[in-house]
Amino acid sequence: MNKTYTNIMDVSTTNLLKMLDMDRFKDNAHQKMIKDELKFRNYKSDWNKQDEQLAFQGMIDAFRGV
Repeated sequence: MNKTYTNIMDVSTTNLLKMLDMDRFKDNAHQKMIKDELKFRNYKSDWNKQDEQLAFQGMIDAFRGV
């Protein structure tokens, strides 16, 4: 990854998955941040497929780190 990002929302899902395996992002803080963003993206994309209350609760859980 040669591009510099200032916001995790600007990083593609593919690059986030790659970042999980990079030595630079192996510490707990980076791992949690990346995994939480991936969880949020999955809940956001499933919004119309799930019951709205369950999807909303899933997003809350992602922010809480559950």
